[in-house]
Amino acid sequence: LTSLKDDSVGGDTDGDGGAPAAGNWGYMKVSGAGASATLNHTYIRYGRGYTGGSDSYNAVVYVDTGAALTINGGGIEDSYYHGLCGYRSGDVVLRDAVVSRNGSGSGSSYSYGGISSVTDNGSGLTLERVTAANNTRRGVTWYGSALTITDSVMESNGGYGVYAHVNGLTVTGSTFQNNTSAGLVTYSNGETYRPTLLNNTFSGNGGDGANLNGAMVLQDDLIVGNSGSGNGTNRISLGGVITGTSTLGPQTNL
Repeated sequence: LTSLKDDSVGGDTDGDGGAPAAGNWGYMKVSGAGASATLNHTYIRYGRGYTGGSDSYNAVVYVDTGAALTINGGGIEDSYYHGLCGYRSGDVVLRDAVVSRNGSGSGSSYSYGGISSVTDNGSGLTLERVTAANNTRRGVTWYGSALTITDSVMESNGGYGVYAHVNGLTVTGSTFQNNTSAGLVTYSNGETYRPTLLNNTFSGNGGDGANLNGAMVLQDDLIVGNSGSGNGTNRISLGGVITGTSTLGPQTNL
């Protein structure tokens, strides 16, 4: 799904020799309780985005009202607004995908990035072997029930690599590097959560390597094997209320 001007796909089909640009076409929408869509090996490029409401959820791939989306392979690239937005959606899953160079339409009123959701979204986001890179603002912003990131890369985004308000957090074997702000920032979303960070690398980010906030219980075997270097501050910082019996073991340079 790309611009008619994208001559890298099918040649110069419109005969004008022009170059594609973000915003050349509209958006795709998955909508309705019980609805779902699966996209296999699909690239979505140079779209503009749904603009039916607040700036915060303008996106080329728009998932709303309980609908679910799975993307296996491919990616979302060069969008004018957000690449993807969940608006009170069902669960969203991306595997083996790239989310990059989205958000060129950012301006003084709002900044756009890779993946986003509205603040009252209640679903989960799963990223497996996903690269979110070079987005104008954050790589990922997610409000919902849970966020799972596995073997993924969040790099060179113009804000946080990942920013989330969730009640379940599992981040394993992933890299957060060269983002303008912190690599990973999370908050609880109305419930006490038990964050899991296993064998991740945080490097070259402008803020903390990672920043965990909200009501949480810390368990040392769930936060282990992480390393950091070259961040604004090499640390996993903690904020909020830590409850129960909480322990946190040493990391490498964090």
